[in-house]
Amino acid sequence: MPEPKRYSFVHLEYGRASRESSLELLGRFRRLLVARGHEVSLLIVDNALRSGEERYDGHGFEGVAVVPGDNSNHEFTGWDAGMSAMLRRADAPDVWVFTNDTVATHHGWSETRVRRFFDQADWLSQHGGPWMLGELINCANPGSTPIGPMLQWISTYAFAMNDRLRWTLGTVSPAPALLDSIFEDSYEPAHRVFRPHLGPDFMAGAMDWLVADSGEGTARARRFGWKNTAYKVRTLDAETFPALRSKLRCVLSESFLSQRARQAGAELWCPYSGTTGRQRVRNTYDFLMDKVKEKLIMRRRRAHRSPAG
Repeated sequence: MPEPKRYSFVHLEYGRASRESSLELLGRFRRLLVARGHEVSLLIVDNALRSGEERYDGHGFEGVAVVPGDNSNHEFTGWDAGMSAMLRRADAPDVWVFTNDTVATHHGWSETRVRRFFDQADWLSQHGGPWMLGELINCANPGSTPIGPMLQWISTYAFAMNDRLRWTLGTVSPAPALLDSIFEDSYEPAHRVFRPHLGPDFMAGAMDWLVADSGEGTARARRFGWKNTAYKVRTLDAETFPALRSKLRCVLSESFLSQRARQAGAELWCPYSGTTGRQRVRNTYDFLMDKVKEKLIMRRRRAHRSPAG
């Protein structure tokens, strides 16, 4: 058995609407870790909270601090505010776990999936080098970004890293000056969202997903198998530009986090990673089963919310 470690959770929300569903899941995370002898702490960051500090009790947690965040770069600056608040209260943990309020509302976690995630965290916690754990996703095509080439990134609805990597990175969010150098300050029809030096194909896939303009959205959705043709933007114009830029800053922040971790020498790891033949087959099976169970969990959740009729 791996030696006991200290785990600190920093959970990000915007308002309380999803708090109970998120904390029910984090409570399951906690029970598993405590049963293994680990020490668990939690801090909730509410990016909608303007001032003061609240307390939360429930799902096995008592006296959890709920602190104001920083919504300038949504969950990424919110997590940074949470890390700072956590470090003011206690020494750095061995392992940091970051979640946002989509971890429960947009994803279904079976007990097997919870255990698999923390089996990998336990295994990695013995590694002396920097590491980051989460759902590892391949780019559709290898690409270049302002901070280097990219092949993969870790999805940030739930991810973990050791304190060595946290210390090296300093922040979860990229430097504001870097993001500012990528985006136009205001709507420019000729340049769309990104500054001209980045070229017309920069983040083209994300733009296709987020914007359904000129009547092309339905055809795109059919071609790529998307259930929706946009995040919140039906057309790109001066009115929708701020929301789209804000969302794209988050998209880039997510991919940049993985790139920055790689540049810091970190291993990027996934609960379904494997290099030996037998392990690859087993992990592929585990991945497929978790996705099937996730769909069933989300279907039951939607049916429960629907009015009887």
